[in-house]
Amino acid sequence: MRQKLFNQIILYRRRWISLVAPLIVLYLVLRERYPWLPGWSCPIRHATGLPCPGCYLTRSITCSLSGQLGEALYWHVMGPPIALTLLGFCGLTIIGQPVI
Repeated sequence: MRQKLFNQIILYRRRWISLVAPLIVLYLVLRERYPWLPGWSCPIRHATGLPCPGCYLTRSITCSLSGQLGEALYWHVMGPPIALTLLGFCGLTIIGQPVI
């Protein structure tokens, strides 16, 4: 009984990640080309005026996905590794391998 429930949860997570990762990559690539697309602002920076550790991460990832590594590292050092992780999830989804 527990094993069946556990397997269902794992299957649900795999399906969710295989759907969401490509959509995130698509949005970030489109955001680089069309900066007027809506996005989310940092609530910490909005409330305090100080950037949080995740601020400018979206810009860094979009620069990484468009091949601008220097600018990506300027915005946030974790952008390129996260972009590679997202691309890896997309690749695994395309070839049908389980992500988790």
